[in-house]
Amino acid sequence: DLNPRHHSLYICGVSKEDPARPPVLFGYGLGDKGQFMLRGVMEKPIVKVVSCVRAMSQGLDNHFVTGETHSKGADAKSECVCYYDGGSPSTSFENIQPLIVYEEHEDLVTCLSTVPNVEFRFLSGSRDGRILLWDRRQQKSAGSFGGPKRDYPNHGHLGMVTCIDVQDNMLVSGGVDRQLIQWDLRMANSGPMRAHILYNGVVL
Repeated sequence: DLNPRHHSLYICGVSKEDPARPPVLFGYGLGDKGQFMLRGVMEKPIVKVVSCVRAMSQGLDNHFVTGETHSKGADAKSECVCYYDGGSPSTSFENIQPLIVYEEHEDLVTCLSTVPNVEFRFLSGSRDGRILLWDRRQQKSAGSFGGPKRDYPNHGHLGMVTCIDVQDNMLVSGGVDRQLIQWDLRMANSGPMRAHILYNGVVL
């Protein structure tokens, strides 16, 4: 993802040649000739998956957010939303550590979105069917949209959330359940405004 204000680019991926190698996060900065140059590669043994990355481009700082699966030993794992400070182009990218790690999702974090014109807020979607609203000044989520089961009081998606986007106070999400759902961003922990079923397949 790109942060135009700070000329920074963040890319996550896994190695095709060496499956045993931990997933990596690449940081790029704009060089003297107007081309993106590699600042470094962040690679952590405890990270099993870096599933998505989003630049916090609405703020003044060079911050970014990732969805990560962390190993807890044996077969245990935790699904994390990690908030980083990308620093300046001269900062050693390899040694960057998250400012805060959230562990509220129950399954893989699949997508991330900023909240336009609100510097500290962002959203994450997950395979657990939920969308969580975050404020980096807080130690836990600021609200939730939907839940993973039909009997959940404010359920939305009945499976993995594949994409989310925000315009003004409207949050729109898509999922493997073929639903396109509209939410009021000011009404966290409440039900959807409306939902549309798309019969041709998964919303990506």
